[in-house]
Amino acid sequence: MLRAVGVTAFASVVVAIAAGCGRSSSPGGNTDPGAGGAGASAGAGGDGGSGAGGSGGGSAGTCGPPDTPSQFAVPTRSAQPGPIAAGPDGNLWFTELTARKIGRITPAGQITEFSPPSALTHSDGIVAGPDGNVWFTDSDILADRVGHIDRITPTGEITVFPAMLRGSSPISITAGPDGNLWFGAFAEGTNGSDTARDTIGRITPAGIATEFVVPWLGRPYGIAAGPDGNIWFAHSPARGAGQPQPGPGRIGRVAPDGTMTEVAVLANGSEPVAIAAGADGNLWFAEIDANKIGRVTPDGAVTEFSVPTPGGSPSAIAAGPDGNIWFTEIGANKIGSITPSGVITEFSVPTSDGSLGIAAGPDGTLWFTDTLGNTIDCMRP
Repeated sequence: MLRAVGVTAFASVVVAIAAGCGRSSSPGGNTDPGAGGAGASAGAGGDGGSGAGGSGGGSAGTCGPPDTPSQFAVPTRSAQPGPIAAGPDGNLWFTELTARKIGRITPAGQITEFSPPSALTHSDGIVAGPDGNVWFTDSDILADRVGHIDRITPTGEITVFPAMLRGSSPISITAGPDGNLWFGAFAEGTNGSDTARDTIGRITPAGIATEFVVPWLGRPYGIAAGPDGNIWFAHSPARGAGQPQPGPGRIGRVAPDGTMTEVAVLANGSEPVAIAAGADGNLWFAEIDANKIGRVTPDGAVTEFSVPTPGGSPSAIAAGPDGNIWFTEIGANKIGSITPSGVITEFSVPTSDGSLGIAAGPDGTLWFTDTLGNTIDCMRP
């Protein structure tokens, strides 16, 4: 068993956020990357926002089939929506990488934005929690500061829980079968390389956190609850000073008590960056540099499938409502699906430069972010 580096019950910072709503006049949502929906007025909340609290945009619409997805513009200009997750309230929730906000979109396409405390720097992970709230990571990747694990209620009240290690940057998060939240975090070394302080952390809904050291150099970019009651994570290799070529990627597993196991070692340069549990009882992961989708069984058997489009660079992955695994291709402006037997189908989508998030909606739809196009898109499998 690995040593827990600390257990702390954190005092939390609570910020209540007011929300405003707007509506686009076009049936499919305003697809202008630089425009908020009609009715969203500019104010202190950001360019295209509705004031200091939140802002809204988008319109009611029906998600189209894979070849004609619907798009809904994020009200704040150049917000760069990133990861997205289905919330416990029946809506989709997403992070905004440059606007430093959290967004909520209804199945009809109505968007509301919430402004977290000024401490929010960069959020690469978001998930529905077991407590009826949404949880997201808040990492400071540019300075040696303490990252946060934050919680937002369906009405927009945000609670901030600091991570324990100074310089620890949480980047991925999932809900565990034990009723807690689990997250992956990295710590930057002084020479730009990763250190052994990279951790997998566990935080209770009350904010009591424990972190376990990852013994391999790299970054735990993806994390997911497995069908075996454990937490699984995709670990990309370190690429710092003295390491011109990336090393092997890894798939790791951590038990509820913190016992960590190296399940699979992948080829050099594979760069696994996302992982999801499939309906077939296996874990599926995206290898962004190897341009492959991988499948690993609970006992560690790995099978890899090449993405048909060269340079597709799969980056986000999620279980779909149709029993298949769906993924985004950040290098090809495509969305792909893979069956449990490994058959891949790709669909061209109107993203500006790929998508960093994908999730299944509550009504059998798929939702994904257009990061540079500044829209939230949806389609039916």
